[in-house]
Amino acid sequence: MSKILAIDLGKFKSVTCLLDTETNETEFWTMSTDRPYLLTVLQKYQPDLVVIESCSTSGWVHDTCTAAGFKVLVCNANQEAWKLKNVKRKTDRDDALKVARLAAVGQLVPVYISGPAAASLHAANSLIRDRAATRRRRRQGGGSGKFHDIATATQRRSFSRSNSASNALAGIGRPKR
Repeated sequence: MSKILAIDLGKFKSVTCLLDTETNETEFWTMSTDRPYLLTVLQKYQPDLVVIESCSTSGWVHDTCTAAGFKVLVCNANQEAWKLKNVKRKTDRDDALKVARLAAVGQLVPVYISGPAAASLHAANSLIRDRAATRRRRRQGGGSGKFHDIATATQRRSFSRSNSASNALAGIGRPKR
């Protein structure tokens, strides 16, 4: 591995570090967190390894890099190698450099990311499960399922009790004439 591209992903902007392991030269820049810009960076620098932290955007970044033919390592930022002790400044640039250096010496533990096929299967199963739940609710008479049925039964009981109780207590509490 001679070129490692480490990306500290952000919601809108990401910081990248290109580390050449043979010369130990680094290059930093900030990029927009979107597919077209990521593909442009990958095509321009042709890294041997792309390293990212596991986060909410790491799924599509992993899929994009893999589809473009690049080797990707998604790492867990909560492991022991990430513990920062006595560090006075913590920036995205420092994080990207740290990820690149840890990947170069092989100290990062990879995290499994399912491919796009597994993600689409998960989405299909979720839709099927939601549709079945909706059908069950409709069969039960609408509302919000069992809570609707409980509330209806309680109301029926209270109406029947109040009618019998009002007849039994009709004369109590009234002054005699």
